Amino acid sequence: MSSSSYISNDVNVDKWYDQGCDELLKCSSSPSKQVQNCSILKNIIRGAVLRVASDLSGGTVLENIKCRVTATSQSPIQACKDIIEQPGGIWNLWTGTPSRMIEGSLMGGIFLVANQATKAQILRMGASPNLAALCGGIVGGVAQSVIMTPTGLLFTSLNVNKSKPGHENDTAISLAKDIVSKQGVQGLFVGIGPMAVRQASNWSSRSLFTELCRTNLQLSRFGLMGEIGSGIIGGLGSCWNTPIETVRVLMQRDYSLGVEPKTFGGYVEEEMKKGGVPALFRGVTPRACQAVWQTVFMVVVPNLLGVYIDENEAQIELQPHNLLLAKEVIKRLGPHEGEKYLGVRNAISGSNRDEFKARKEQVADMAGRVATSNITRQQAYMIHSIQYKPAIVYPLQHTTFTDKQCKTIQTPMVNALLPKMGFNRHMPRAVVFGPSRYGGIELITLETEQLASHLDSLVKDLRTTTLQSEERSIVLAAYQRYMGCGKHFLENDPSDWPYKPVNSKTTYIWSMTWKHGISIRSSHFWVPQSSFSNDEAIMDGIVRVAKARRGTAQHLSDDCIANANTVQIYLRVHFLSDMVVNGKIDEEIFRVERRRDTSEVYPQQEYPSAKAISDWKRAVRAAFIYGDMGIGIDLTERESNGENIATDLQEYIQSQPHYVRQIMGQQSEGWSKEDTQEIVKALQEGRVVTIFGDGSVKEGRGSHAYRIIPHEDIEQQKGSITAGAVTNGDSRWITSLRTEQMSQLGALYALYAIAVTSGIVETTSTFLFRYDNQESLRRIKLVETFYTDASPLATDHDVWAEIARVCEQFPNITVEESWVKGHQDDGDEEITPEAQHNIDMDALAEQHRESTEVMPLPPFFVSEKAQILLGGIPVTQGFHQQLRLHLQGEKLQKYIMGKTGWSQHQFDTVNWEALERYMKTVAPGKRTNIIKAQHGWHHTCERDAMFKETSDFQSKHTSTLCPFGCGESDYRWHFLRCDKSPIAAEVTRELSKLKAMFKRYKVQREMQSILLQRIKATLQRQRLTPMQLHDSTDPVLQAALDEQDVLGWDQFLLGRQSKRWEEVQQKEYSRLASQLPKNSKLPAHYKATVFSKMLIQESTYIALNRWQVHNEVAHTAITAKEYIRDRDKAKKKIQKLLAESRPDHIAFTRQIPVTTESLLSQPLDRMRDWIATWTATKAYLAPSLITTYTTT
Repeated sequence: MSSSSYISNDVNVDKWYDQGCDELLKCSSSPSKQVQNCSILKNIIRGAVLRVASDLSGGTVLENIKCRVTATSQSPIQACKDIIEQPGGIWNLWTGTPSRMIEGSLMGGIFLVANQATKAQILRMGASPNLAALCGGIVGGVAQSVIMTPTGLLFTSLNVNKSKPGHENDTAISLAKDIVSKQGVQGLFVGIGPMAVRQASNWSSRSLFTELCRTNLQLSRFGLMGEIGSGIIGGLGSCWNTPIETVRVLMQRDYSLGVEPKTFGGYVEEEMKKGGVPALFRGVTPRACQAVWQTVFMVVVPNLLGVYIDENEAQIELQPHNLLLAKEVIKRLGPHEGEKYLGVRNAISGSNRDEFKARKEQVADMAGRVATSNITRQQAYMIHSIQYKPAIVYPLQHTTFTDKQCKTIQTPMVNALLPKMGFNRHMPRAVVFGPSRYGGIELITLETEQLASHLDSLVKDLRTTTLQSEERSIVLAAYQRYMGCGKHFLENDPSDWPYKPVNSKTTYIWSMTWKHGISIRSSHFWVPQSSFSNDEAIMDGIVRVAKARRGTAQHLSDDCIANANTVQIYLRVHFLSDMVVNGKIDEEIFRVERRRDTSEVYPQQEYPSAKAISDWKRAVRAAFIYGDMGIGIDLTERESNGENIATDLQEYIQSQPHYVRQIMGQQSEGWSKEDTQEIVKALQEGRVVTIFGDGSVKEGRGSHAYRIIPHEDIEQQKGSITAGAVTNGDSRWITSLRTEQMSQLGALYALYAIAVTSGIVETTSTFLFRYDNQESLRRIKLVETFYTDASPLATDHDVWAEIARVCEQFPNITVEESWVKGHQDDGDEEITPEAQHNIDMDALAEQHRESTEVMPLPPFFVSEKAQILLGGIPVTQGFHQQLRLHLQGEKLQKYIMGKTGWSQHQFDTVNWEALERYMKTVAPGKRTNIIKAQHGWHHTCERDAMFKETSDFQSKHTSTLCPFGCGESDYRWHFLRCDKSPIAAEVTRELSKLKAMFKRYKVQREMQSILLQRIKATLQRQRLTPMQLHDSTDPVLQAALDEQDVLGWDQFLLGRQSKRWEEVQQKEYSRLASQLPKNSKLPAHYKATVFSKMLIQESTYIALNRWQVHNEVAHTAITAKEYIRDRDKAKKKIQKLLAESRPDHIAFTRQIPVTTESLLSQPLDRMRDWIATWTATKAYLAPSLITTYTTT
């Protein structure tokens, strides 16, 4: 982006909405109307105006004709003629206009308010527009009858008594006074029953039929004519209730003539005798005309105007573009009101209020069902993984819950799941949420998942070239402009900037990353640039002074800083230089009398208040002004850095950034023109240039090597250049893929250096990459479509992006790839020249890996659009895992160090990676036991009081002493060493499985002896003294022993073992591999990582056996002596069963343990389970069915 504007010239914002955002619904301009949000008073006025207009323009004329026809049985034409022939002429048709205006001024507004309010409520309840129109008409009609009954009575009386003796001077007012004086107020409401029924059925019919025509028949798509047509059909359809109107007119006629009105049924019977059913429909023609006329005014016109009455919600009807479908009603929301859309309740203000409430209720409901259900431990783990986690993580990319809100949401589910998983509810939260790497349960935390989701989204947006990516870049640039700082706002402490936007995802990311020591870097962040090298952003200076004056009488308040920023935006100034003229502050700008004339884009800002201007002057004066509007410094213009491209290869290499030189390797610094002349010639002639390379990773250290050679010279190996280096990366996460890709990148750097210094960047050569790693070749294949095909969260994305960038520097090259037989592949065939190059590169990479070169951290490449740093270390893969480890691992780490007394160095010597590998393979039930034992949260007599809530695990002992009767306190790991344990004398049997594992995995002999001796001494409670091994012993083994002595051998049995044991075994496997015949391999399970996992498995097996024996004694009423007796009986029974003859069947084979000794060392309950299973199997496989037998 340019320095003068944060919106790129090639970005057409309108184009976004024309060509497609999935979140936007296109609407046709004519049929889609936004309904206005009108107050009740406005609706009453509008309704009155509409009704009076309908009466004056024809409604009163039609009403007079209808009344005359109904009361006299004349035809409409005869009735019209008689009215006109009376004194007054044609104006007689408007007789009763005053009463009609009074009626209309009240009735229209009342109908509109009642009708639209009812429709709004019905729509909110989820009903269809048709049902809403029906209900609105009923309620509006009934409300009208309260006004229409008195006015209709007056109108009818004036009409039937016109020109009769004694009634010559009647008016609506005089007639109303006469009725009230004789009959009271209730006399005005004669006929209210028929009137209410007529109005309810009348307007409900009109509204319903009109809405059916507008939506179901889709007449609204024809614009104004369609609306009028719908109104006409609705008006005509409402005339079905003319008999009700006939009865109402006759009832009020008789009352006006002084005749006692009949009942409703009486009038119907009388009219049926006179003329049958048609008599009841007298006046239907003028009434139909009147209904059409009123419907057009009272139903159609409000629809056209978009009148609505609710103060808080307005109705928006949208119709899919160019589709003849019914309109969809969209609810209007307040700024802080969230409506569920794609599963998330987002408010326009960014508020999470409604989403928080919904998620809180959702989790509480789920937790209630979990708490009351009868589920196993495994089912509890599954519920967490496949139900709770996906449901609660889904919306977090769009929320900014506070830590307190996150805790409120997740606490019910955590408290419900822990007991079902076999844990106590009071389990330390460091363990509950901690990573499995350190022995944590690893329940998800909303705070961590929410931040991870936002950072995921940010990285994806910045690393791609989609519409969303452009939008994110513009949002970040606009935020940068608003904040007014000189460097990117993410590099500043957010607590120093009090005016940052609230309810903003960007603010959330900024605040949370600073809180947790996370950094975000990008080569594509827009930051405004000044023409002066010693310039300062105005807001930087104001914040600087505010921090310096904090706590003094001259401090600048948060409001003062925010107001200063408001004025700065209004004035369109960013740097101090923007308001300096001839070395002084421009007084017109300082006094806010003039804005800076610039083409730069700034947020819209109205003229500031007097208070804001005052704060601006105070802040600017404090930060910049010296003396008479001086600034105290001379602004120095930046020197333009002209691009000088070196023509000498070594000069060019030395001018490159350090990370480029390091990746190319030290050998590149010795290349001469003679060394590269064959490659230069190949590039000039456009021939194929082949690149060989390989990488190596061991013990957290990586290296790479590459060779560039003209394709024709592969066999002779002439004209090639070779180099290698230690691969940059994090020792905890470095991958073999990174080393392979880094060798490709090093070769590309070298080729570009040669091409630039030789003036042949426009070469048409083909770069052929010959590698034995399929994934690295796949990535090379995709460099031309990198920004569309590459996953933005792919492992080692940074190297991949840099490879793509360097390839783009060669505009005319072709990139190809070809697999080459690797040095590690099986086969007896003769080694080809290509394979030999691969072997050479592997050997060179190994040399660099074993060298003393320092392994640098991942660099910040020019191509890096988004780099996340945790604790200052760039993340190159496994982002979610690393973030959880960064946020939750530190808490668990401190908890473990506090429990064990370890220092940080001692903690780091533990092979946590092996423990993590083991924990991921353990069944949920056993995982719970391991975690509780590791952290000392298993049931012991000492801790019995803390487990009252789980009565099924209550100890039968009231004492806190060991249940075996040794007399000592039953502290956390006492059960491992107690010499009174029922299996204390069976150490040899306990170690049998461990010995079998040593044999299977070819464990180094001396290490076997040391491990067995130390474990046996620990179990037998012998004192452990430092052991000095023979001088000829591998020093790594001595280091492993010393480290484990410090860590503790009880911790070894719990899975916390030194990394050195794995390192010793790796050396042993390397020794064994070196003794193999050519092209032979060790078995697949001969891997140091597999060994370390199995070592943890077998050692924790011993610990858990001892723990279960402890529990069986502690949680039952028997004594240790009785337990030993019962266990001895079980052992004899097992030995007897194994000695008996049995069918040669897989059901028995699967039950036979690795060693009999390991079976006999198990707790009593497991022995009994085995006996029951074996006996049942033998009974099922009866001799009559199976005749093949075997004996032990």
